[in-house]
Amino acid sequence: KRRLDHFITRAIEKQFEPLLKMQSDETVVGMAKGVAYRLIESLGLISRAEIAEEVKDLEQKDRALLRKHGIRFGQFTIFHYLMLKPAPTCLRLLLWSLFTKQVSVSIPPPGLVSIVKELDVSEDYYTKAGFKLVGERALRVDMLERLADLLRAKDVWNGFESDVDMLSITGLTLDQFADVMQNLG
Repeated sequence: KRRLDHFITRAIEKQFEPLLKMQSDETVVGMAKGVAYRLIESLGLISRAEIAEEVKDLEQKDRALLRKHGIRFGQFTIFHYLMLKPAPTCLRLLLWSLFTKQVSVSIPPPGLVSIVKELDVSEDYYTKAGFKLVGERALRVDMLERLADLLRAKDVWNGFESDVDMLSITGLTLDQFADVMQNLG
């Protein structure tokens, strides 16, 4: 039992090392420590809406400190970019499924930036898998944030023409992309 406990602890520490480093950093204090705690608690990524007030109250020096630890402040999600890699994602989904007593949880294949929504899966699953549910599809959060960056340069209220970069980032067809845009508002 002791060896098994040690093995499990080491596996978790290895995959979540960036979060553990941020947790042990004594220079992270105040509101930054609160945001870091919420990120660690959610295993490396959290919907921006869940901690919008805390993020709004962060000073620029605190944001810079968290960015130094690998935290990305996106329009939809706040995440540690290393936690989107396949191994941490797999472990995060496994731990989440054990915690929520989900019987069978599929793991999105590595490299996919867009997956189809499954009917019997909760929205929380997509968050833990590193995706944001947008209508009938889910986009990986880092690609969704890159898309949001591209859209900031466009006149989205008066209409715009999608380009190859947008479709490439999302891995979608033009029709699928139009559906995602409608669901994003």
